[in-house]
Amino acid sequence: MTSHPESMAWPFGGAEPIQLFVKMMNSQAPPMEINVDANDIIKIIHEKILVTWKIPVTEQKLFYGTKQLQYWDTLKQCSIQNKACLELTVRWDDMDGTSALLHMVHQMSSSICRMCQGESDSKYEDCCSIISQALDCMTEENSEILSLCSVPATLVMLYSSPIEGNKFDGNNLIRLSMDLILMTENQLSHDEIASLGLEFCNLLREVSSEDPLYNSCRTMLAEYLEDKYEIYYGCYLRTVIQILLFAVKLSQDLSNGLANLFYRSEHIEPLRIQVRDLGKFLCVLRKAINVLINEDEDDEQNRMVKFIVDVIKVLFHLHLKDMEQNLTRLADMKQIFEKLDTARPVSLLYLAILNELNSMPQLVESAADEFKRVLEGQKNSLQIMIKNIMRSDDYDWLLEHIDVLDSESRMHLIMMKMFPEKKLHNAGLLNTLFCWSEKVDKKLFNAFKGKDLTDPKVLHHWLCKVCQVLFEPKNLLFRVCPDYPTEFYPNPELQPEPFHLDCFNFAGKVIALALKHEIQVGVALDRVFLMQLAGKNISLEDVKNADPCFYNRCKEFINKDDLSTLESPKVKFGFKTGKTMKLYPSKGYFESLVRHCFVRSISKQVSIFSEGFQMIFGTSISQLLEDFKGLELKDLNWVLKGNVNAGSNFGKKGKSLNHECNESDPLMSQLQKIRRPRINMKDCQLGDFLGSGSFGKVYEGYVADCPLLAVKVAPLLERKKVDQIEQEIALLRQFSHPNIVKYFGTDKDEMNLYIFLELVGAGSLEKHYQKFQLQDSEVSLYTKQILKGLKYLHDRNVVHGDIKCANILVDVKKCVKIADFGLSRVTNLKTLFKFCWWNPRWMPPEVVNGKGGGYGFKIDIWSVGCTVLEMSTRKIPYSHLEPGAVDYSIGEGKLPPLPDSLTEHSRDFILQCLQVNPNDRPTAAELLEHPFVKGRCP
Repeated sequence: MTSHPESMAWPFGGAEPIQLFVKMMNSQAPPMEINVDANDIIKIIHEKILVTWKIPVTEQKLFYGTKQLQYWDTLKQCSIQNKACLELTVRWDDMDGTSALLHMVHQMSSSICRMCQGESDSKYEDCCSIISQALDCMTEENSEILSLCSVPATLVMLYSSPIEGNKFDGNNLIRLSMDLILMTENQLSHDEIASLGLEFCNLLREVSSEDPLYNSCRTMLAEYLEDKYEIYYGCYLRTVIQILLFAVKLSQDLSNGLANLFYRSEHIEPLRIQVRDLGKFLCVLRKAINVLINEDEDDEQNRMVKFIVDVIKVLFHLHLKDMEQNLTRLADMKQIFEKLDTARPVSLLYLAILNELNSMPQLVESAADEFKRVLEGQKNSLQIMIKNIMRSDDYDWLLEHIDVLDSESRMHLIMMKMFPEKKLHNAGLLNTLFCWSEKVDKKLFNAFKGKDLTDPKVLHHWLCKVCQVLFEPKNLLFRVCPDYPTEFYPNPELQPEPFHLDCFNFAGKVIALALKHEIQVGVALDRVFLMQLAGKNISLEDVKNADPCFYNRCKEFINKDDLSTLESPKVKFGFKTGKTMKLYPSKGYFESLVRHCFVRSISKQVSIFSEGFQMIFGTSISQLLEDFKGLELKDLNWVLKGNVNAGSNFGKKGKSLNHECNESDPLMSQLQKIRRPRINMKDCQLGDFLGSGSFGKVYEGYVADCPLLAVKVAPLLERKKVDQIEQEIALLRQFSHPNIVKYFGTDKDEMNLYIFLELVGAGSLEKHYQKFQLQDSEVSLYTKQILKGLKYLHDRNVVHGDIKCANILVDVKKCVKIADFGLSRVTNLKTLFKFCWWNPRWMPPEVVNGKGGGYGFKIDIWSVGCTVLEMSTRKIPYSHLEPGAVDYSIGEGKLPPLPDSLTEHSRDFILQCLQVNPNDRPTAAELLEHPFVKGRCP
């Protein structure tokens, strides 16, 4: 297209209005009065003649005096004065040099003019054909013909015609033209396409800013500009200026639309689309500014860019003022909007405008501060709007400003961001949690049995009830804050049994589920508990709510002028730790006391709770705070707490618990009630022999009305040791994890001790790898499950002590279960290792040489490394050595040979496990993050 730099002289105001008269030569028709501006181009006069007299632009010749006027000249350039009279000559110059394209355009324009004059013979089909042919043969050299001949104005004239059928034909012809123009990027430049599209949009907007065809064409053009329009340094700015002009008109329309106090529902959605389109036009302008600006130059292009910035600044302040006014009255209008069922559409409209304003501060100086000021002053209105947001809406930009939002709004946005709708309702997960809840309250379990927990109302009711059980003070898991009866933290008086730890894990899952679904469950987590979950240090001020007596007593001592009064015999505070401590004249003492009473005493419970929370939530609380800057710990409680007052009953001293039924511990009593009845050997029939190990032989067992069992038969040891084993098994009965074998109890006669266990039908991993060559992916899968089961045991202070493929069972679904707990031990039951024998090939050096000083959790880590090597090679560790040489080799810290066939990840995993120094070995939890197993399912 020919460049017309003079036409770019575009001021926003101050143009001189001019009244013209156009007289048709050789005609008795009265002159046409036309009102224009001095900066308007002659083409505008041609189009006014087209619309009024229905004369094709291709036939119009305008003269001012003796000079023929050119389309792209402005009135000012032609020295046309106010009240001037122009002469119009009507003729079509069909000369030999006339291009085929121009001829087709003239033919179509003439047909449309006749249709608008009321000719009954419609030329619609001919016009469709001409438009298709014209655009098909168009090139950059002849592309300006459509605009010069005012094809857009001609088609819009047809669309605006009151004659029956013309509007329908005009609509179809304009849509066809827009479709074809936006698809001609191989023939036309992006500037030409954008310019033609803008011409159609400007003309249709003059019909009506609410016209559906205008809105449709505007959206088509906006999408084209966003996806395909390219800007490069040094490019001609005429189209960018046209886009700016159109964006100003769109802004004016939007401002006028927002001025309506009451919105019709059918009016709101077009406004929201208008905002979306405006954003796309502004995006082009922002791109142009970033590409074209050159601070070191002071040329015409740079001045024009700065001018665009000034215009955007005006638009920013225009819409910011509009939004401040509309948001201010939103609270008053809330009930009206709800009655009209337009609360959500209005909210989405306002938020869309705010989103566009949020993108402007990078171009407008101080705009960020002004925008934030408005948001801070409109917190109530923001809260109203955010409540109407759904997961499918565009709300990411709000997360940049969560520091100015209230707690409820922050959490609502973050929960929607973290948990899309498809991830929110997991029937399998809900069923698993529901089934486990039977262990904490059988009556509650029966009350909800058969109900659909995916129903939000049912889930809400169930979560509230479960939380009331878990946080009920008499159940001993949690302690209530004296002055805040809905805030809780783990009870430091409780010496937790394995089942208590499982309950803490379950509580973490329930709280995470409540947060995910934004359900108020009537309880909240005390600050000191939340801070530990977030991995933050605890100070004396942080425990003020948890134990005001402790806090006040400490402050009383700290405020004494003479700290020597602190040096006294053993002193006990209000906090019941079960221990007394000697005070020393140091303020640092109190920080140590806080760590002792509020950190170390409940660290295990906090860790297990956090693990359950993370399993459901997908991330830890500390990571949540890291990912969403501005989120505060108290925000979590805004979601959780309600009006339920659980009360307080923590004045009683904690009692020591045994591993069987104890009425002082309702949760343990509940567990005993739902357990399988105690199995006696006289009721059990032994079946097939399944295998033997270092601790005895294993048989299939049958008991009426029970699933098949595995029965381990061990020779009877001295009475004291048998009692210890029975006590341990009673403890292990509380364990529940998919990757460990369940224990059902023990019995004995004069000769043998009988241990009843879960029967896993497919056999051991040893038998499995002897039959089949395991792929690396299978070894990884099995290893991950072993680590999960081992982590569960270690978290409950249980060392297995004999991890190897023979002691790991696998079912038909490839779920592995750690077995042979006859060789496990609870940390304080060291006797088991003194009378049980094991194969040293899986044992670490510190056990074999006796120099390790104990049997800690890290011996299992060494054994895991040997087990992975065993699965990968189908050979036991140190298989190259004779039995007599194995002890010496391991005791000297020599590793088993690793074959070259191992993958990089599996080799590294094994080497990390086989660290000679136990302190250098990772934990089971850390190994679960290793690339060899991370990401594997399950």
